[in-house]
Amino acid sequence: MVPEPESIVGEALRELASVGGPVDLDRALAPLAAGARAQLTEAVGRHRLDAAFADALQRAGHEVPVDIAADVDDDRLMRLQVTAALGRVADAFDDADVPWLTFKGPVIAALMPRPELRSYNDLDVLVAAADLERAVDALTDVGIDELNENWTPYVRHRVGEVPMAAGAVSIDLHWHVVGLGRHRRSIRFDPSAMLARRRFVEVAGTARPTFDPSDQLLHLVVHAALSGATRLDQLRDLAVVVSNERIDWGEFAQRAGGVGVAKLAGHTLDRAARVLGAPISDPVLRRMAGSSLDRRRRLDGDAIGDLRGIG
Repeated sequence: MVPEPESIVGEALRELASVGGPVDLDRALAPLAAGARAQLTEAVGRHRLDAAFADALQRAGHEVPVDIAADVDDDRLMRLQVTAALGRVADAFDDADVPWLTFKGPVIAALMPRPELRSYNDLDVLVAAADLERAVDALTDVGIDELNENWTPYVRHRVGEVPMAAGAVSIDLHWHVVGLGRHRRSIRFDPSAMLARRRFVEVAGTARPTFDPSDQLLHLVVHAALSGATRLDQLRDLAVVVSNERIDWGEFAQRAGGVGVAKLAGHTLDRAARVLGAPISDPVLRRMAGSSLDRRRRLDGDAIGDLRGIG
């Protein structure tokens, strides 16, 4: 029996989203030989796996489409620009004695065996709400621009970040890790406590402050779930952290419950485990997700394209 294009594309996507990058190139590129190039290319873009796809094509001796090659080149340049912007932010905050941390893109990439396969196009930093004014002043004093020109919708929606820019690099200056006030009614993160638990990790050769392992994973879980937890690049981030950090699962489950997202965390991590093989035990998942876990697994089925939004 010849596999259906959906099945071939789905298996290719799983390979491309591997934590260490694609290993089985035949599996990653099987849709090309099956006449499903268009479906694969569209899905790669939707799941933001362009860098892994370009890598697989190059290693297999295939020509990389011009648009994807351009995107990968842009990613390389952006990584350098983000690294430089991170250095400017660090110096500004440290000189002004503003406690801070950075998270997402560069921090997750640094955990990967091949950081170049994790794309990012901005820089996320967190300060305490009480320090926000000082933080903005510290950044503008070193030539980083504050971009907000209309505070009315910002205040109306209680937006948890201020948009800034260092040249071509967008900087999201967070005073909260949940973007909209309506979501913070049920998702009860405590940014001050998260800042107090911060640790330093190596990012592009320099120690930078970031979340502790449980806070890091919990934030990524919520971030993915608020987008439906259907994008493979976000599920890969979860798999990267679970595979490379020491997670105290009892502590993680307790924090997830305290924040009000235990069930959400269980379902989202279960999807990362089932789709991408993130090493999380079934008892841990059931402790958080409860009795609805089996039902959602049945709804998910086996096809990447059939995943339903979580959240």
